[in-house]
Amino acid sequence: MGYISKHMESEAKEEIESANFYFEREYPGTLIHDDIDIEKGKVLNFRKRM
Repeated sequence: MGYISKHMESEAKEEIESANFYFEREYPGTLIHDDIDIEKGKVLNFRKRM
């Protein structure tokens, strides 16, 4: 799993998929980083293709 900022989402998703991974699931919610940065967003889950 990994977090991708909203403005880079489509570009990063394409790059990850071209590296032999496939998109599996999305987890929306509130993201918190170091108890400071709080934003609504989503975590994207990818799996390696076999």
